[in-house]
Amino acid sequence: MGLTEEAVAKELPAAVASSKVGATVCVVVFLRKKLADSADEWEMLVEKAVAWLEDQGVAVSTLLANAEALF
Repeated sequence: MGLTEEAVAKELPAAVASSKVGATVCVVVFLRKKLADSADEWEMLVEKAVAWLEDQGVAVSTLLANAEALF
């Protein structure tokens, strides 16, 4: 994806505490923005990822919106 940990930390400061959260947010946004034409292939994966993010107690919609600036 061509992202550095520093770039992610700048856009997603709340996710810095957990690199897994930051990575998951980036993958979800990447799939939605760059591979939208193949959504039927990854849609269930994103649903599971978003559910996992919610279980982590993070503001999912805010993190996803902020991560869009990375792509």
